[in-house]
Amino acid sequence: MKRLNFFKKTAVLVMAGAVGFSMFFSSINVYAADNTNNEKRPKYVFYFIGDGMGFSHIALTEAYLATEKGSVPGSVSLGFTQFPVMGMATTYSASNMITCSSAAGTALSTGFKTKNHMLGMNPDTIALESISYKIHRAGYKVGIMTSVTIDHATPASFYGHSPKRSDYYSIARELPLTGFEFFGGGGFEGAKDKRNTDNSIYKSVEDNGYTIAYGLEDYKSKKDNAERLILFQEQARANEVLRTNWERDNNALTLPQVVSSAIEFLDNDKGFFIMAEGGQIDWAAHSNDIPGTIFETIDFDNAIKVAYDFYLKHPNETLIVVTADHETGGVTLGKTKGYVFDLTPVLNGRKAHLAKINGEKVEIAGASDKESGRTVDNYMSGITNDSLSVITKIGWTTTSHTGGAVPVFAIGVGAENFAGRINNTDIPKRICKIMGVPFANKVDWYYGRMAEFKREKAICSKDIVFLGNSITYGARDIAQYFPKAAKSLATKGGRMVNRGIVGESAKHFYERLDEILIGKPAKLFIMGGINDLAGGATGEEICGRLEKIVKAVKESSPKTKIYIESLLPVNESFKVYKSLSGKTAEVAKVNALIEKMAKTEKIQYINLYPYFLESGTENLNPQITKDGLHLTKEGYAIWASELAKYVK
Repeated sequence: MKRLNFFKKTAVLVMAGAVGFSMFFSSINVYAADNTNNEKRPKYVFYFIGDGMGFSHIALTEAYLATEKGSVPGSVSLGFTQFPVMGMATTYSASNMITCSSAAGTALSTGFKTKNHMLGMNPDTIALESISYKIHRAGYKVGIMTSVTIDHATPASFYGHSPKRSDYYSIARELPLTGFEFFGGGGFEGAKDKRNTDNSIYKSVEDNGYTIAYGLEDYKSKKDNAERLILFQEQARANEVLRTNWERDNNALTLPQVVSSAIEFLDNDKGFFIMAEGGQIDWAAHSNDIPGTIFETIDFDNAIKVAYDFYLKHPNETLIVVTADHETGGVTLGKTKGYVFDLTPVLNGRKAHLAKINGEKVEIAGASDKESGRTVDNYMSGITNDSLSVITKIGWTTTSHTGGAVPVFAIGVGAENFAGRINNTDIPKRICKIMGVPFANKVDWYYGRMAEFKREKAICSKDIVFLGNSITYGARDIAQYFPKAAKSLATKGGRMVNRGIVGESAKHFYERLDEILIGKPAKLFIMGGINDLAGGATGEEICGRLEKIVKAVKESSPKTKIYIESLLPVNESFKVYKSLSGKTAEVAKVNALIEKMAKTEKIQYINLYPYFLESGTENLNPQITKDGLHLTKEGYAIWASELAKYVK
């Protein structure tokens, strides 16, 4: 998406009074409030990322604020630049000195470098776990927000995984599976599957227990009854980015408002983690848009002010870290001889637009003879980004990213850890360390397997698909268990396809069905529920989840024959899976419910359970398992023999 060019718009709405909000530290000694006690753990952590915001963007914005006050450029500061701790972070990716946004986002969210255009994965397409998952697992509530769409590179890197950052729909599908309590900002770039318009992300979001609020008033009416919430702007613009500081009216949703709402919604005794991105600083800089760069940086600063106000109430429990993913545009203050630049035209343009909105007649102070004939209404007409750069003597080296380091600012508990020169991958690691959250990277089988699926040949109507968890995954090359059937199938252009994922519950099967059903396979074998049982689900809940899958298959692919396999027994004597302790007898009860559901839905139920029992017990035969749950080669031979008559 391209940012709207401010200078080419004939009618622009602004938030009156937006200029100057950033001067929130002018009378506050932030050093006095700081607490860097290493013995403390922050209860509240804010992680602000200014997309494309380099040192020069900050200097440009501060120069404008000084011009606005009639002061010498350099004499007025943004709020966050007054934080007591400052450092700098290198930004290179695994493939290039100049990083793209997704590679930088991956570094800032996971602590690992990756190639440009990859998201949440290492260069070998192995899924990496963002710190948001680690922090959430530790019991903190989590909020992810941005001024652009929430499936864009930076916010998506905190929950998504893909070898291609442009695969917005696939990335967005992961959001409702996170369980994170709050998302906010623009909507979805990939709201619908381009291959199947019926697969809406909004439906998936609501199916997974999220309440969607459109605008502040809607948020206020829904927040008290919501367990998890997504805050978008008004519904008519739900799939778009937030309106820029130049474009919006007083009713438009802003990033500061989103951050404020997130704090209110997430505040709890355990604490929270918030990542907030000022995403349109980058877009303005890509366009070499001087006013856009300035006012999006001011907006970002105002969002940080919200966190800072919270910090003042909880100075011994809060950490705020501010950084950027990379620098965009290579902006320079002064591009001619004489050591001069002049931001008065930008200030005059702001006054002109405010006057136009308010219906006022304003004399433009300092207008040149050439400009003196212009009215308020046409003051900026004909001024392009390039011509404004000439007038102001502000230079740009590129419309793309640059390879320089970016600033890091911090205040609060553990802030001293961000001083000096660091790598961008150090920031998430240090946040976790300060919070006392284990950082060790967790191999995420789900995202790794989903990446594999994307690289494989798409499922077709002649295929036989096996949907399941680690037990299904363990039969990795399923064709080897059914050689005759596989050979016959191949002659018809079909395959046996394994869609098992380690650790997955039936609860999440539903969310990845579209990847299977779009191909309308000939047969679908489903085995799931044991991980749900381990997670505390009742037999009725497990059966309900499987029934939901069955109904979805029938609706989307009515010609697909459905086979549902029973749960296999478990053996607690191995003492490997504590989550299954005491649940041996429950397996048979769950199977009875599944069988009943299969009869109601008129699908084939395959009762594998009795063939895997140790004689005279309810336990999985220890001779065919390696850990009390998963099967040995001999166990898979039994499984294959029982399925053989259905796999033809």
